[in-house]
Amino acid sequence: MLARTPQDAVDLADAAFNRGDLEGMLAFYEDGAVMLFAPGQLVLGKTAIRDLLKTLLGAKPVATHDRSYVIQWGDLALWTSAWSV
Repeated sequence: MLARTPQDAVDLADAAFNRGDLEGMLAFYEDGAVMLFAPGQLVLGKTAIRDLLKTLLGAKPVATHDRSYVIQWGDLALWTSAWSV
């Protein structure tokens, strides 16, 4: 399924994460993406994001969101979320 809205993309990314689909998760990131994983832990670039997600997904986590916001500008979106694993 293709995302038609930024919220669709968030829902698809969540589903990929919860089924442990690394490549499915990475499809949502550009090469120069930046992820603030935790306070003080900035992850720069798709390769570093891959490494982090590979380690995280190895523990077979399930993520839940407390709050999630999407801001869209053209064909880019910023997704911010408070979540628990």
